[in-house]
Amino acid sequence: EYGGCFSFLIEMLSFTYRSKVSFVKRLKITKKPLCKRVVKRLNSTASVVRFATHGSSQVLKLEKETLPKVSGSQVQVKMLYSPINTVDFHYVEGNLGASTKLPAVAGIEGLGQVEEIGEWVQNVRPGDIVIPATSRLGTWRTRGIFDVHDLIKLENTGSAKHEELSILSGSPFTALRLLEDFVKLKAGDVIVQNGADTPVGAAVVQIAASRGIQTINITRERPDQDEIINRLKSHGANYVVPEGFVRSHEFRKIISNHPSPKLAINILSGQSATEMSRILADGGTLVTYGGLNRQPLIFSTTAFIFKDIQVKGFWFEHWLKSNSAEKRGAALNTLINLIKSEKPGQSLKLWYEKHKLSQWDA
Repeated sequence: EYGGCFSFLIEMLSFTYRSKVSFVKRLKITKKPLCKRVVKRLNSTASVVRFATHGSSQVLKLEKETLPKVSGSQVQVKMLYSPINTVDFHYVEGNLGASTKLPAVAGIEGLGQVEEIGEWVQNVRPGDIVIPATSRLGTWRTRGIFDVHDLIKLENTGSAKHEELSILSGSPFTALRLLEDFVKLKAGDVIVQNGADTPVGAAVVQIAASRGIQTINITRERPDQDEIINRLKSHGANYVVPEGFVRSHEFRKIISNHPSPKLAINILSGQSATEMSRILADGGTLVTYGGLNRQPLIFSTTAFIFKDIQVKGFWFEHWLKSNSAEKRGAALNTLINLIKSEKPGQSLKLWYEKHKLSQWDA
């Protein structure tokens, strides 16, 4: 602040000299607000990653924008971390359900620090740490002006890292809802999921393990298959197999030693979802939250008639809109406690790598 005020004072001195106005007199009038205005002026510009049309990552442009002064229920937030997730690109492509008003700023998840608040804002203060309460906030930016109702204030985060907290409102939150909202699971129950190598899949493994729930995990065929298997097993996965292995006799033999899964979690769709439906317990539920294979869901008549399986869908954005702030806060506290925990099998470890926005190749 001192550097900013000093620079501004030099500019004012030059101006007042040219206009033959007494600088001393001007300084007495402004006093402390002079420095306050300097800080605001320094924080009034932002870098944003914007898209004007839907499409691949090529439509994303790094731009500069001038922020308006906050007022009413608005809050100015400095973004500390803005994760990059597969869902972000679905958003840019226009494949995220409801239509998006264009142009728009990319980014769904993030963590920021409040800098300024409007005159109506009471529940947050400058310095507070916040995350999005909606999935279309546009977090790929250095700063932004948001409505306070579109933010969730984080409290009692303890030793949790900001990097980890920035990811909470996306993949871990989705994983928690998938495990809690469709089937009443208890210790000893079994679930099966495909796309276990995704961020949601990794979170499902860890949250399930913390509750004594066994997991059968199906991954996509990848060059780093062994690394993925070892990582998921270190997080508490009971079984980790590639997609192609699921249709084998060996796979059926392995899982026959355990109760049939009560819940199947699907992000891939296509044949992978079909195979999971075949091993579900009678009355089991298959929940779809994505379609990475870009293939339709196909289930046998037998599965519906004789096994009475249930097929449901989950859309994170709909959940946010239809549930109270209290319920959102309770879910976040559950996840924060797992992140802070150091107990083996009772924690949530999130993988990430960091890059600066200045490295963005516009």
